Amino acid sequence: MIIKITSQNQEILSKEQGFVVFLSLDIANSTIYKTSFPNNWMFHYSNFFEKTRIHFEKNNQVASSKIFKENGDEVIIIFFPSNRNDFIEIMNESIKAVETLTEYRKVLIDVGLDYKATLFCAGFSEPEPFSVYDKNENRSDSKVYLEFLYSDYKNYRMHRSISFPNGNHDGQPSSCVIGSIKQYDFIGPDIDIGFRISKYAEPNKLLVSDKIAFIYDNFFQGEYHFQINKMERLKGVWGDRGYPIIEYTYNQNSIDYCKLYNDKGNYANPDKFIEKLKNEFKE
Repeated sequence: MIIKITSQNQEILSKEQGFVVFLSLDIANSTIYKTSFPNNWMFHYSNFFEKTRIHFEKNNQVASSKIFKENGDEVIIIFFPSNRNDFIEIMNESIKAVETLTEYRKVLIDVGLDYKATLFCAGFSEPEPFSVYDKNENRSDSKVYLEFLYSDYKNYRMHRSISFPNGNHDGQPSSCVIGSIKQYDFIGPDIDIGFRISKYAEPNKLLVSDKIAFIYDNFFQGEYHFQINKMERLKGVWGDRGYPIIEYTYNQNSIDYCKLYNDKGNYANPDKFIEKLKNEFKE
């Protein structure tokens, strides 16, 4: 992700710990469109990316929303919730993205395109990744280590500065401030899950990760509904056991999380995970 660096952005993005929600909007049938319209497809894609950025970063910012990545055919919006109301706004904005003709979506619809939407999340922890491999029971930070070991916050934020030799900024994106560029990225198992399940998304539907469904069912019982469409084996996820492909729905469905998480190999401790979130995001 390359973004404009402001004091507000820097404060948010520099946090090693915290909880983040991602909304992926991936253009459907993009390869066919590029082949059919080789001379002007980039104009429409760029317009879509720009309209999306304006919407989420200026006109309708939700939970400090930023554009995380504009990667090929996909744009990923990142949210930094600070309270439970932020979670409501994030979900409502995500639903609106697939159910209404927003200005940024209209750019695609007008030329016969659309996107597929996936909502997922990740918690970020300390200590740094390299320190958790030391399992010495006598280590001075053993309490911190054990809290990390049994936490579901096993993802990390990474960053690096980008410098331009001899003050040449010709290759710098227009959204960046000259001389102040940093590239941020997020890695971890929950990020992997988000990208793995996105291939099952479809236009006009909102696909969500298991943790998104679990959080909203616990935070807002009965207000949001989700259904498991099928179980799929995703490479490296849950020990290659079946993972639920979950969709937001208006049907009065309920997911049996006890059954879903009955194997500790699938999910470390869902009750402890939601307890942590409830303590972090008070009503």
